[in-house]
Amino acid sequence: MTAGKAISPRGAIFLGSKGGAGHNSAREALLKRYLNEKGLTYSEYEQHHRDNIKVLDMLEDILDVVKLPFVGKAGQFGIRMWNTAQQSGNVRHQEWVASAQYLGEMVMFPVVYRYIKKMLNSFDSEPELFVSTQGFCTPAIVKAIHAVNQARGWSLKLDVWMTDMPTPYAKHFFYPLKKTKVSGEIVCLHTVKPILEANHTAAAFWKRHIGSVPVIHEEQFPIRHAFLKQESLLNQEVRLMLKTHDDLGVTEHQAIDGRGIIFSGLSVETKEEVQGSENELKFLIRKQDRVSVLLLGSQPSRKAALTYLNTIKQITKAKEKSYRAAYKKYCSDLELYQQDIASHLKPVPPPRIFFFLYAGAPETIKAGSLQKNVLLREISENLQDLPENLNVVAFTYQNDTELAPLMARADLTITRSGGLTSMELLHLNNKERRTTLIHTEDGDATQKKTFTTRRRGMLHKILQRVGWARTKNHNEKGGDVFANEYEQYLSDYYFIGWEGGNATYLIKEIEAKIVQPSSCLLIVQRALDNY
Repeated sequence: MTAGKAISPRGAIFLGSKGGAGHNSAREALLKRYLNEKGLTYSEYEQHHRDNIKVLDMLEDILDVVKLPFVGKAGQFGIRMWNTAQQSGNVRHQEWVASAQYLGEMVMFPVVYRYIKKMLNSFDSEPELFVSTQGFCTPAIVKAIHAVNQARGWSLKLDVWMTDMPTPYAKHFFYPLKKTKVSGEIVCLHTVKPILEANHTAAAFWKRHIGSVPVIHEEQFPIRHAFLKQESLLNQEVRLMLKTHDDLGVTEHQAIDGRGIIFSGLSVETKEEVQGSENELKFLIRKQDRVSVLLLGSQPSRKAALTYLNTIKQITKAKEKSYRAAYKKYCSDLELYQQDIASHLKPVPPPRIFFFLYAGAPETIKAGSLQKNVLLREISENLQDLPENLNVVAFTYQNDTELAPLMARADLTITRSGGLTSMELLHLNNKERRTTLIHTEDGDATQKKTFTTRRRGMLHKILQRVGWARTKNHNEKGGDVFANEYEQYLSDYYFIGWEGGNATYLIKEIEAKIVQPSSCLLIVQRALDNY
């Protein structure tokens, strides 16, 4: 008998949300951590424990199943708007969608309360665990747990795991927690330590931002298993594997080359080192090779991705031109010496540069039908006249087992400051060698904008009510560095609020730098010069 069948846990709930890829990734990481503690494999969970270990999505499993048709449609509409805003790099559009959380929580409160209460009452006995990695409708969830606890004599708690860094701008987690009236009895918040000014305490930080929730567990990141176990691979010879089949369940996936991966510009020698099979490609990366990775979130901004690609092309072309000029001068100088000496003193060619670009899901659902990945096609159209030592690899969705080694080997990472990505970077970071650039969208150079929102209009009043926008007392002393040291630094950049907070955390902890696509040439060039 297997360990899984012998243990038979009495029940657990894991709640995420497809409103952000990090929410569900953290949920899966915590689920697998729980299964490991119980001696269960994932397949055993799927075969024997789906009834008593429930894995839920706030938008798909809760809001879509209610009888009110507008509820599910409103949730899906919000997701589509958010994804469109990310793909276009429209930060104001993202802010507008984010502001709907406050109104959405009021409308959805009875729906979520009723669903959670009914779901909990379906258990024969008290579940061991209720984990939430998202912040939407937390007050409704807490009220439902409280009601069931009183009715059935339970002591069930809600374990909320933050999937963003603990900064004053993680209001999508903090504001719902602050609204809960019985949170001290039920809620446990799991997060990492906030960054504090000298002579200030974490207790003051939490009291200021979430008020009455007393149980705080500062512990390791809820990152995916492969990242948690991944060691640094900097300057090592490795084979990086990318899957060429669709892990999202789309069976008729055909993208560009039929596999969802483009690799172009590879020299003859490099192509011979690429091992391919039906379901995967393996790229041999040598010690002297340099690896750059572009990760612009689950819905990459197409314009930004292409701009970064063209910047890398421009830099490497200039390097190649400079190298050829130096080599030509070198050869002409050597004519003063014997020819046999020249044959032994040829300069070492510049290192190969691999540029890996994440292009999102292989296909997206739009207007009820599958649409091929547009960014992949646009990238393929921009892979002309690449320098000999630049190898471009564009790829679609991959599991953590593929992404973790890739990021661990990367010398340069350009990424959005999403919560889970930030945690993975912090875990893999090596200050002495790794370079991290935090992407922010281009803004109007003549009209600078803070990374929360501008100080006027109805939208700003809503955001102030929720807590995402600044107020007159925003800079009051609270013990955290973000409202003081870094706010002015970030004020010229386009960030959605919590991503701006994550960026400040990365700046403080791993010396990350902020970069914009239109003005990234010099900072990326300096990063490549460090190779």
